[in-house]
Amino acid sequence: MNRPRHSFTLLEVLIVVTLLGLLAGIGIRGIIGHSDSPKHILQRFAAIDAEARLMARTDGPVTLGAGAQNADISLTAEGTIRRFRTGAQVRISVGRDLAESIGFNRLGQSTDYTVAVMGDPSPTLHISGLTGWSWIDDE
Repeated sequence: MNRPRHSFTLLEVLIVVTLLGLLAGIGIRGIIGHSDSPKHILQRFAAIDAEARLMARTDGPVTLGAGAQNADISLTAEGTIRRFRTGAQVRISVGRDLAESIGFNRLGQSTDYTVAVMGDPSPTLHISGLTGWSWIDDE
């Protein structure tokens, strides 16, 4: 005699609970958000620097500018503007002097410069202008 099934198996219940837990975790992370660590922000800036060098080689001279009031970084070439969000305000320095922008020539070269997250003196991102080689210093 076949009886109609009126309950779920343990496996079905575990799968549903697991999926609900994953969805809840993703949703909570999206709602609460997370603050990026200074090291993660500097790694993101190193990627923006690499993008600026590539853009300079394809579109001509590029200017990398950091917004004074927010965490926006812009790359400007002739007729092209790209904006990036770093997650925090950064301080760009050439030597000991603060810089609002860095210029890249047609070969993707710039002056040597350093980047630090505002309000957090370490770590610091060092970028070699001629090669684009970068490293984060945890002083």
